[in-house]
Amino acid sequence: MEKSIFEKIADREIPGYIVWEDEEFMAFLDINPLARGHTLVIPKTNIGDYIFEIEKAQYLRLMTASRKVARLLKSKLECERVVMMIEGFEVPHVHIKLIPSQGIGTPSNKSLQLSEQELKAIQKQITSY
Repeated sequence: MEKSIFEKIADREIPGYIVWEDEEFMAFLDINPLARGHTLVIPKTNIGDYIFEIEKAQYLRLMTASRKVARLLKSKLECERVVMMIEGFEVPHVHIKLIPSQGIGTPSNKSLQLSEQELKAIQKQITSY
């Protein structure tokens, strides 16, 4: 079976704007973001494409990783909160979307057009200490 684009990013076969990772999970910027800093959290190995069918322990670890990344985004970016979305249609690999938001409400469904330079600047802002 061919690797998903997320597996290729996790394996460093293709570039990704990685903002956080541990042994099991990785977070990187979405290249078609709904907001500045829109980040995807994935398991590094493809454990399935439907979040409600993964093992409970994996699910809880994914949620814990997503919480860590959401807190990182909130602390590094000027946002009021971070919205979490799970849809499961675009890439056949379980993933969580974290979208910085300026308040209560649904994020726009229109993608921003960010250059590679802008994505690198956001990555640097999030990963700087």
